[in-house]
Amino acid sequence: MAFPAIIPVSFTYLTQVMYKHQEILERAGDQIFSLIAEAGGKKLSYFNPLFGKDPLHTLRLIRYPKRTEQIPKGAYLPDGRSE
Repeated sequence: MAFPAIIPVSFTYLTQVMYKHQEILERAGDQIFSLIAEAGGKKLSYFNPLFGKDPLHTLRLIRYPKRTEQIPKGAYLPDGRSE
């Protein structure tokens, strides 16, 4: 999957890192499902037909502009508290 051409050059490294991170997590997920299958007495490839060759997720690198206005009352903040 190729990223659109509108990504600034400064994001090239971030894009490479994120795709590598996604690949590592996919492999970890495959390993976890293999271990679950083995623990249940099934073949290591038991869950493979559920996923096929196409991923079930999409990696989207979204850059939100910095917030300049007040945080709305009742909004949830990154640390879990609400305003």
